[in-house]
Amino acid sequence: MPSRLSPGFALALLGLLACGAGPTEQAGENVATHAGSTSTDGVLPTSTGADAPTGDDSSPFIARPDAAAIEECDLFLQDCPEGQKCTALNGSGTLDTFRCVPVARDPDLPGEPCSTGDQPFDGLDSCAAGSLCDEQVSDPADRVCVSFCTGSPDAPSCPSQGLPACSTAHWCSIFASGLSVCLPGCDPIRDPCPDSQVCAPLALGRGILFECLPDASGAAGAFGDGCNDGSECDPGLFCADPGAALECDPNAAGCCVPWCDLTQPSACPGAGQACQPFYGPDEAPQCLHLGVCRLLR
Repeated sequence: MPSRLSPGFALALLGLLACGAGPTEQAGENVATHAGSTSTDGVLPTSTGADAPTGDDSSPFIARPDAAAIEECDLFLQDCPEGQKCTALNGSGTLDTFRCVPVARDPDLPGEPCSTGDQPFDGLDSCAAGSLCDEQVSDPADRVCVSFCTGSPDAPSCPSQGLPACSTAHWCSIFASGLSVCLPGCDPIRDPCPDSQVCAPLALGRGILFECLPDASGAAGAFGDGCNDGSECDPGLFCADPGAALECDPNAAGCCVPWCDLTQPSACPGAGQACQPFYGPDEAPQCLHLGVCRLLR
């Protein structure tokens, strides 16, 4: 099925990685974000020299910035001294340098807006330990804290914060540089992506999750149009096998058909179509309501 592989990633930080190493392993587990407002006003300082803040009450950081960023650390273990956190810094053009840096006094949690210095990946951001301040692909001016992966490189996962599965699903991507970060997911029916993006399935070694990709459909992408992957269908449509609808070209690589909700009455547009489960019998479903309009067989 052509649409079960998708090429993109959700975060703008991966643009930095594009000129270096790409992902070497991907694994996923549901995670939810803690929504809220930023606790930091303005831009954080970027200096790490002797003129940096001293760590008194006037500093936004618990520790002195010039006393940090010197110890190597482990993103999974978060093994920095008290008042510091292990984070990824922009070293040789990719986020391949992992150092202890100060934690903000009133840090922002994963999912909350955050602030950075003039250089976004210098480590001095307003996010809590275990997370990184990153630009969102839909709006580079919109920055939010994203979690580093938990567990270990051999068994990575994303921290659960108690919200429902699927629409709040995140997945862990580990890159050749060593960076491990939880990328946000989506639900093609109940939690769609921002404008100009489409929620498409991503096949991982441990199952199928969903991510927001740039909408590559152009003037096409409507029901019955041909496609090669999920990014070439309009929002709300899935790139299925062309046998899913009589309206599809049987010689096409794939065909755009609607997603549907298994918990609601079927409203499939194609002749002879019905809402059928997206997941196969041998797959562990995480989005139990998720279906695809297909011909009955």
